[in-house]
Amino acid sequence: MNRDRIAISAILALAVTSAAALSSRTVQLPLSLVVCATALGALACIALVGAWREGARREARASAEHVDLERKRSELEEANARLQSLATTDGLTGLKNHRTFHERLSEEAGRAARYCRPLSIVLLDVDKFKQYNDHHGHPAGDVVLRQVSAILQSVARSTDVVARYGGEEFAVILPETDDDSSLLAAERFRAAVEAGPWERTAVTVSLGVASLCLSFPCPTTLIAGADQALYRSKLRGRNQVTQASEAFAQADSESMAPYQRMMQEMLETQAETMAAASETIRDGLHKSYDTMVESWSRLLDLRDKETEGHSVRVTEMTVRLAQRIGMTSEEILAARWGAWLHDIGKIGVPDSILHKPGPLTD
Repeated sequence: MNRDRIAISAILALAVTSAAALSSRTVQLPLSLVVCATALGALACIALVGAWREGARREARASAEHVDLERKRSELEEANARLQSLATTDGLTGLKNHRTFHERLSEEAGRAARYCRPLSIVLLDVDKFKQYNDHHGHPAGDVVLRQVSAILQSVARSTDVVARYGGEEFAVILPETDDDSSLLAAERFRAAVEAGPWERTAVTVSLGVASLCLSFPCPTTLIAGADQALYRSKLRGRNQVTQASEAFAQADSESMAPYQRMMQEMLETQAETMAAASETIRDGLHKSYDTMVESWSRLLDLRDKETEGHSVRVTEMTVRLAQRIGMTSEEILAARWGAWLHDIGKIGVPDSILHKPGPLTD
């Protein structure tokens, strides 16, 4: 192409030179040469015009092909966007679907752990939805699900992720939200649904809230905690919010209740057994000690015949006196033992002193 243009330019230059020569009287050229040069110049002009037209046609084709390629690329991008939307969005509600919820939760949990930031989730379930479907029909139930979805999206922040978890259950990811704030957010969701413009029957939701902490350190435990809290909300009468930490505390208390009752019964039985055993042991000890004390008194009588029976009489009088003045049974028993033993010191006195007929000396 460049060589053609160079050749055409040279021919044009020759034609111009020839024309100039003809117009000049000082240079005389043969007529045949002038005619030949003029013809060549005309042919060069024709070739140049043809080349320009061919270039224009090529540029037009290239431009058309470029436009077609851009159109096809745009159509492909739109198709990919539609496929992406179908893969990540719930068809009925337009919310993120179950798979996308788990992907986003994993991303947010990783970010929260990396930067030590709070993260919470809310699981909520439309109360008595099966009864609603059975009474009003599934199309009406679909309308309810779409309305609940719209309400959740209108209340959620731009950074929150609202998803349809499955069936009549929804989930909301709350980045940068701690325990207290997540509880408030869940209450806003609950109140907004309760106040919704329901045409047939009032619609409410039960909610469970869980936040990243030592008890719920990863997405799996976070979902399990929120699900347990949601179950507690259902048990407590529906249309309310329960926090996972509260639900687990109640569950622990309830699960330990049978064991606590069993332990209490065992302790009571053991206390009764110990009391009965103590009473039996005490009675046995009292009888043994009483027999021992009486034996010491009998030994004393054997050593000193003059006072034989003295301890018995003193003991009988002491017991009657104790009973007369209203002593308790234990006090009477102690007084009885004291009477038996009041002369016990004689056992340690040698016979030469104990039975000496005359006065004792120093």
